Amino acid sequence: VAPLVLMSPRVSVACGEEALAADSVLHVPLGGRVPLTFGKATEHLHMEVRDRDDQRVVEVVEGSSKASVDLVVGERDGDVLVVVHDRSGGNSTSGWKRPPLLLSVSARRPSAVQAPTLPSVLPVRATSEVPVLLVDSHGTSMALPPNFAASATVSHPSVLSSRLVRGAGGETTLHLTARREGCAAINISVHVPGVGSLSEMAAVCVTQGLLVSEARPLLLLPGAKVHLSSELVALSAQERRTLAFTLRISCEGLGALPAGGAVGDGLAADIAELLGLPRGAVTTLGVRAPSVSRGCTADGLEVDLSLDATSLEPSSSFRDLAERLWFP
Repeated sequence: VAPLVLMSPRVSVACGEEALAADSVLHVPLGGRVPLTFGKATEHLHMEVRDRDDQRVVEVVEGSSKASVDLVVGERDGDVLVVVHDRSGGNSTSGWKRPPLLLSVSARRPSAVQAPTLPSVLPVRATSEVPVLLVDSHGTSMALPPNFAASATVSHPSVLSSRLVRGAGGETTLHLTARREGCAAINISVHVPGVGSLSEMAAVCVTQGLLVSEARPLLLLPGAKVHLSSELVALSAQERRTLAFTLRISCEGLGALPAGGAVGDGLAADIAELLGLPRGAVTTLGVRAPSVSRGCTADGLEVDLSLDATSLEPSSSFRDLAERLWFP
């Protein structure tokens, strides 16, 4: 028999002492009305709230649609256990035939709004969908209820357009579309009853370049495939004479390696051979350890390299180079 599951909103797996009393944990804000959607029709469900000392932290009411029930959160912090029974198999004198879903509900006052996966850079014509969440004073993410008014504004709509989408299951997503080169500020605001407006502001830049995040190294696992944007930029000597990039070498389990300079020179020679370029076309700009330890550690070594674009064929592009480096 398939177990009963909560489809939305997103919950976290119970652990520690919570795991002894519940299957999963749902974090909700005070004053919220959160729709709960299960893997079964609500007409087959029976729900009961087990509230300590009858604090009335939350109560379950009929939902705005037949596919969900609503969890109405009061104005007091607290934790309750919601027991959900599946009645579709009938009941017997010994109780329900199927094990219930035990949902621990934690109600807290929100202190901030966050868009944790908001990108800092987007290539032209790219799109991004970013979940918008509330967090409490401890940084715990919680559902953003539909009864909390939310809005998003962009300083330069000609550079970046935005649209805030409220899902039927209570999820809120910020849809971004990069239109032309430039930078724009995004402000996400949520009105929380009893608290006021909470907002999050960030800057997003739009670029024509393919490698849109040169400030951070691209960390890859062996055998990984990276699908890059289709924006092509020629690597001819007239447009760009050098291409700088960073690679991280994982040294875990390899023991002591030669000095950093020797490692960098060896890596540069290997990449030049891989690309079919003459020796010296790829040079080492620097070698550094992410940690304060000297030499190669479990954190690896970061090697800054420079590729002489004049050694490439005139028709070479970023796509050609990426395919030869990351899609051998």
